[in-house]
Amino acid sequence: MGSEMCIRDRWITNWMGQSYYQVGKYEDALACLDVVLHIIPTHREGHISRSATYFQMGEYQKSYDALKNIRGWEDDEVIQRNMRALEDRMKQQSESQN
Repeated sequence: MGSEMCIRDRWITNWMGQSYYQVGKYEDALACLDVVLHIIPTHREGHISRSATYFQMGEYQKSYDALKNIRGWEDDEVIQRNMRALEDRMKQQSESQN
């Protein structure tokens, strides 16, 4: 029963994080996603949602780092494509600050 509660709570917390993201409450979304990732560090959707949240906040390096936490990112073309786009965005951001 205890592990069932943990699994149920994990999914509820993940959904809450995604819901906060959808309404633009990014700090709240990150708090929920951090809980999920603390319980299950390999939770792919949690890392993807975390990356998207940081992206919306303009935190491109943190968004990139969240993608690197996904197990098997080296073999995932979609993740690779997103990482390249983030690298471009970070480069543009750096150039505009200079």
